[in-house]
Amino acid sequence: MVADRHSRTGRQLLVLLLVLAFVISERILASTYWVMMPGVAIPLDQVVDVEGKAFRSEGDFYLVAVSTSRASLSGLVRSWFDPSVEIIPASSQIPAGMDLGEYRQIMDRMMHESQIVAVAVALGHAGYDVTLRSEARIEAFLPDSPAASQLRVGDVIVAVDGEKIETAEQAVRKIQDRAIGDMVTVSVDRGGQLFDAEIKTSSITDSEGKKKPGIRVLIGPRLEYDLPFEVTIDSGDIGGSSAGLMFALEVRDRLDELDLTGGRLVCGTGTIDIDGRVGPVGGVKQKVATAIAQGAEVFLCPQDNYEEALSAADGIAIVSIDRFQTAYDFLVRGAGRSQLEQ
Repeated sequence: MVADRHSRTGRQLLVLLLVLAFVISERILASTYWVMMPGVAIPLDQVVDVEGKAFRSEGDFYLVAVSTSRASLSGLVRSWFDPSVEIIPASSQIPAGMDLGEYRQIMDRMMHESQIVAVAVALGHAGYDVTLRSEARIEAFLPDSPAASQLRVGDVIVAVDGEKIETAEQAVRKIQDRAIGDMVTVSVDRGGQLFDAEIKTSSITDSEGKKKPGIRVLIGPRLEYDLPFEVTIDSGDIGGSSAGLMFALEVRDRLDELDLTGGRLVCGTGTIDIDGRVGPVGGVKQKVATAIAQGAEVFLCPQDNYEEALSAADGIAIVSIDRFQTAYDFLVRGAGRSQLEQ
């Protein structure tokens, strides 16, 4: 009897220890890592409205997004068996020392910048006059920022390594063109006074957990624009700037009778600059998986993400895009074939 009691107590203690270990592991995972997996595909004809333009396509352009959440043991196990699910450092989603609310506000402004730039690119491509002025403003410094001793919150970045900067997205990408540990020249406007700061880049973690060069500052956009007619885009809770290319294509598709989709379901991703350059984004494997699940025939991706997208492709055409014009030309060729077949 005594032995049975001791045995039962031992089993209960073991179960308690296992439960405690599970809870501790879950908390450590949740505080240290996030899970990134395929997210939603949103038909852009439902979120984009172009005043006075009623042209509609037989096919559809889709925005694709990733889903991120705090890591768990179940998410860890899933990542072992599903290549479209990844465990990434928490610092790649919310910078250390940054208030979540403030960070989301910056991401919302980045999304707004990408929308306005996309609209400007599309309208300009169609021959409309567009006035757009954008600034890349330093919003905050992250811990151990090598720029903190030279720059200030509110400084406007006007050039990086002598190349003119017009958007926050341009500033980030130009700084990341360097190698970790390289010197980068950041030219800023501070209350009307211009000066250069020589800054040594340090390591930052991007949205996929990869190490990239940076100066550990948060850069936000400031926009002034005048459009010939109203264009509205309601992207809901999606933040960031990675849908710029697809917004531009949807708007351009509305401006004349040519059906750029060619009757196809077209997904894609990529930032876009004022000059029409398409830039790289994170979560490409997850976005390709989302496009496949949606039944897309074509996935447009930035040139820099092409190999990664190709590695996740299964029954979907991956098209490398470096500029808006490249995407437009590709789609026009497909649209022409589709219309000839009719």
